[in-house]
Amino acid sequence: MTCMSGAGAYGVPDAPAPDLHAMSARQINTLFGEDRQDTLNNDFLLKDAINLSMGNPAPNEVLTDGTILIHGCRPHSCIEKSATIMEGAAGRVLAAGLLHFNCRLLVREDVPASNAALPDRPCRQEPTLEVFIIRRSDTPQALARETGYLSALRQWGRRSGYEGESVHVKVVGARRR
Repeated sequence: MTCMSGAGAYGVPDAPAPDLHAMSARQINTLFGEDRQDTLNNDFLLKDAINLSMGNPAPNEVLTDGTILIHGCRPHSCIEKSATIMEGAAGRVLAAGLLHFNCRLLVREDVPASNAALPDRPCRQEPTLEVFIIRRSDTPQALARETGYLSALRQWGRRSGYEGESVHVKVVGARRR
């Protein structure tokens, strides 16, 4: 894969490169809204988990189909990571990935009268790869591209290693065939 950044990388000499991390974060905020899941903590907002886990950005990567992998890791916890696949330099988020430890911290209501039943760890020892495919169309071509996004995010996740995997399809105004 090739890294692209800096002036001239997008075919316009001396033009500043777009801030793809910021573009991705804004779209993630819109796409995931108030969706919640146990990721970095109990019932955590997915948009916050994905954006926080990209707080230390890594260089963008252009994938073989021309899409761009934007990724990074969580500040002070770089074992938690996230990535998005974007459709070109000014495009939409097509998929997102999150490496997390399924954390579920105990709250007072969870603590039994006897501490004997408390789990040793509130989080898993090995990360889980959570993949979110953003489906805007269900044409055969669009569905075939989704397979490529899933493959790219699995490859990205393998660089860090992961044990469990969960794949979700988030339908956003999908057009029927």
